Amino acid sequence: SRNSYAFFVDLEADVTDNWLMNVAVRYENFSDFGDTLNWKVATRYEVLDGFAFRGSVGTGFRAPTPGQISTTNISTRIAPDGNPVAEGIFPASNPVSAFFGATELTPEESFQYTAGITLDLFDGLNVTVDYYNIELTDRIALSSDFEVGMDAQMALGDLVTGIAQVSFFTNGIDTTTRGIDIVATYAFETSLGDTSLTGSMNYNQTDFDRVGSVGGNLLFNDETQADNAEGIPNLRAVVTAQQGIGDFNLLTRINYFGTYQQFDGNNAPLTRQDFSPEVMVDLELSYRYQDQFTLAFGGQNIFDNFPDPAEFEECCGRIYDSGSVVPWQGGFWYVRLQADF
Repeated sequence: SRNSYAFFVDLEADVTDNWLMNVAVRYENFSDFGDTLNWKVATRYEVLDGFAFRGSVGTGFRAPTPGQISTTNISTRIAPDGNPVAEGIFPASNPVSAFFGATELTPEESFQYTAGITLDLFDGLNVTVDYYNIELTDRIALSSDFEVGMDAQMALGDLVTGIAQVSFFTNGIDTTTRGIDIVATYAFETSLGDTSLTGSMNYNQTDFDRVGSVGGNLLFNDETQADNAEGIPNLRAVVTAQQGIGDFNLLTRINYFGTYQQFDGNNAPLTRQDFSPEVMVDLELSYRYQDQFTLAFGGQNIFDNFPDPAEFEECCGRIYDSGSVVPWQGGFWYVRLQADF
């Protein structure tokens, strides 16, 4: 159980006709973690009609969830050699985790700033470009697996009987994530009806600034660090088009996932697999009846694309990386009926 209470003040005003300022302060107290004070300052200045600069700077806070604090999970997976291996995730306060160097979880803290521009190029067309930088201190993540050796078995006894590997949530890393967001929207009318186009792109990169260790062993080994930094595409893009035709609406969406990597080997030198880019297409046709009912037929990933098979997880029937951001379940088709009252 946990109790918390918070108080915040958010002030926003037009300093001039072209200049908007926003200041916010939040105080929060947690029964199990004490209190925190965070702030944010944001501004927007319109240089010309339809052209503005905007930016923000502030701090953040995230307490560990009850699940991260309390989870105990013993599961069996198939190792690359085909044999079953029992793995345990234990709370940081558990004696098993403490043996491997775990300490009580503390909150994450962050400092972030953004800067960008907005453009209204002509009627119906809007473009925004924003840069962001997020520094996370004491970030909470699941540690690498620690092997249960003879010393652990002698010290912990029945607590680790039949368990080969142990992991736990820890405040073991500091990271910095930098990226850029670009969004363009365009709405107009054609002889068929209303048309809207939206294109968005995001590029970001996460770097490790600090990696904790216990007893000379890293809480996050080289493989875990590399998988977290490079295991998701740095580049993502989505283009969506909607065309209204009377009571019908046709939606087409193109999803692009850039290249990414997966690593194996625990510590350097690591073996690396490069995954090729993927393009997946969604399609939906909907019909609205009397402004109250909507019937839609659609599909996600209609061409049934799959990511590259994972070279390090090909054992025993598993073909794809189960943690992949790129969907690996193939096409998905649906019918949806919506009623508004």
